[in-house]
Amino acid sequence: MNFCVTDSIFAAVVSVKDRQALIITTDMKKVSIVVILIICFGFQRPVVYAQQKATPIFIDVMFQDYFKNDTVDLKVNNVSIVNRIVLNSNAAGFTMFDVGISKWNAGLFKIDFLDKYKYCHSSDKIKLVVKLNNKITLITIDRRKGKYVGINKNDDNTVYFRQQKDPFMYD
Repeated sequence: MNFCVTDSIFAAVVSVKDRQALIITTDMKKVSIVVILIICFGFQRPVVYAQQKATPIFIDVMFQDYFKNDTVDLKVNNVSIVNRIVLNSNAAGFTMFDVGISKWNAGLFKIDFLDKYKYCHSSDKIKLVVKLNNKITLITIDRRKGKYVGINKNDDNTVYFRQQKDPFMYD
């Protein structure tokens, strides 16, 4: 907050919740009101997600085997994560595309993918919508059944998943 006072003009540049306003007034009553508003609201710190710390990843979703130039869309709890990404499995049986889901704060999950992240509402069960070559598969993940989820392609262009408590082993 910056103030400038001359003989008859009071000016203040105020930053409130990431917005800046230039306030100019000549009336001392208005100056008093502005100062009171600045004291009441000007010093509140906005919530910034980047300053909070996520808990360790508690669900790790890996796209694994049998993908060959397949187009995939993925939603987590109704939040679009990727659209029209092309996946190819390598000889060891994975695509190098995985999604980490961690608790962020009360009511939010943080979803890490491809060096990006998004947020969605948290819930007891995580709902994935996987669209593989225009065929949609709904997957419900129960966190109590394990941290590791592997998604694989069927011959009929649908996906199936495995969930386990131990990490997947690749050859």
